Amino acid sequence: MALALVSALITLWLGLVAHRGGLVGGAVAGTPARIPDRLAVVRVEAGETWDHLAARVAPGAPAGQVADRIRELNGLDAATLTAGQTLIAPVG
Repeated sequence: MALALVSALITLWLGLVAHRGGLVGGAVAGTPARIPDRLAVVRVEAGETWDHLAARVAPGAPAGQVADRIRELNGLDAATLTAGQTLIAPVG
């Protein structure tokens, strides 16, 4: 019974850590993920949102920050993307 309780507590703890992003992309908990320095031209896919695009081009980096950087690099204020649109983006 004690072993089952310990297993449940460990599972709960791992779930909370993963949910808070502490183990995302191989980063150590408490270490901020960086936006990649390398830039490339990327094409927007059909139905893609800013967050989806950011996660695709820079997995492991904070999607909101990557999306903001893409907007900044391209001088955009648009809330939506258009399929086929080409953008400069941080990649890595």
